[in-house]
Amino acid sequence: MKILNSIAIVPAVSKEEKCCGHDLLWAGDEKRFKALMKANIAVIRESGAKTVVFTCAECLRTFDIDYRRFSGDLGFEVMHISEFLKDKELKFVNGKEENITYHDPCRLRHLGKYEEPRAVLKRIPGVKIKEMAHNKDRAICCGVSALLTCGPVAREMQIERLTEAKQTKASKLVVACPKCWIHLDCAYDSNPELGMGNSKDKIQMEDLTMTVASRLDLKFGKV
Repeated sequence: MKILNSIAIVPAVSKEEKCCGHDLLWAGDEKRFKALMKANIAVIRESGAKTVVFTCAECLRTFDIDYRRFSGDLGFEVMHISEFLKDKELKFVNGKEENITYHDPCRLRHLGKYEEPRAVLKRIPGVKIKEMAHNKDRAICCGVSALLTCGPVAREMQIERLTEAKQTKASKLVVACPKCWIHLDCAYDSNPELGMGNSKDKIQMEDLTMTVASRLDLKFGKV
């Protein structure tokens, strides 16, 4: 909201909004998934909205791929927040120089969206992106799909990803999917050797929108 308000946009937020149903579909519960899908599509169409902006990569992927597969044309455009902001006049304040690394979520990979989040981050004064060894279409998954399981194999993937992030020497790991944040943060808490707690080596984890909002000049275009 803070980001959109800063460019004089007041988005409509529906109280009838429901979960996108991603986890139900991936767990095989197509019936309940379709019920959520129909409810969400109906609410958005009734609102008259022509564009729906997502901060969650998983929700976007579900609408853009699965909803279209089951329901056809949605009647409105869907896009990630980074796509929406790419041609908007964002006004940032000059902050300290900061090295960050960006984690590509699988759900944005399914949509081929690699450059949009990076383009927004690169516009922030002082921010430099330090790429991990595996990035874009080679990025390592956060380890858990649809919250179905988080066993030893998933934990190994998480540790490998977090180790790559630390190897960049970045002070911040920026993610664009709430699920990735949850899973990677959980792995951090369970593996103190990665640099959690009071360790000086701890890498801060932050959502893309938080990184952008924290550097905005809120006097510019505020509504």
